[in-house]
Amino acid sequence: MGYSSLEDFLVGFWEGFFLKKDANNLLAMLWTWQNSNIGNTPGFDGNFEKALAAIKRVVQKFGVGNRGGGPPPPFFDRYKTKGLV
Repeated sequence: MGYSSLEDFLVGFWEGFFLKKDANNLLAMLWTWQNSNIGNTPGFDGNFEKALAAIKRVVQKFGVGNRGGGPPPPFFDRYKTKGLV
């Protein structure tokens, strides 16, 4: 990603991205990341893997340029998407 060190990444990406955000929106986003579980959808009895396997199609479109598109961020959870590709 073009960063020479962890500190360079934290300053260049994390601070550059998150410092511009509203703190309450970040807290809501963190709560969603921590508490969302598709396994809690009715019919899956809390089984995350079963719910993930039930997804038939995923369409991801990453834009180009500076309009909010691009590849997923480096902390994108590959485990949760490995069965979707």
